[in-house]
Amino acid sequence: MSYLLAYGRYGAAIDATRMIGRFPNIKIGLMVGIGGGLSNHKGDIPLGDVVVTNSTHPHAFYGTIASGNAVIKDASTRDQLIRTHSVLCFEMEVAKLMNSGFPCIVIRGISDYADSQVIDVWQEYAAASATRYAKDFLSMIPRNVVGNLNAVSPDF
Repeated sequence: MSYLLAYGRYGAAIDATRMIGRFPNIKIGLMVGIGGGLSNHKGDIPLGDVVVTNSTHPHAFYGTIASGNAVIKDASTRDQLIRTHSVLCFEMEVAKLMNSGFPCIVIRGISDYADSQVIDVWQEYAAASATRYAKDFLSMIPRNVVGNLNAVSPDF
């Protein structure tokens, strides 16, 4: 388990590289945090709910999580990306890892709606929701499944 020292894609990549160097048997990454939620044809994903890459409250939504270089704070940009890519959530840490071949599952608690109205009070709740989901998710995976995976290459 690690806490990113800096947010954004390079912070996650540097952290993952350090972890693999120190723990050479890492099989898969689990990126848990917060993200900006987007509305789609099904409606808004409520603040505090969880989005997981491809129940009870908070509800988990499965689908596309977009990763970029900047926080989306503009509703028109958000809406254009929804129309083009059917995105459920935005985040900033995973793109570099995934593009480099580091296998990971992404879980994000929705802390805002990727517009100009960021409400900081939701960040803690959204992070806790994502963490609770990650704990439940990990408890359902049989140990032999993880044991049969190959370790991530240090050159990911």
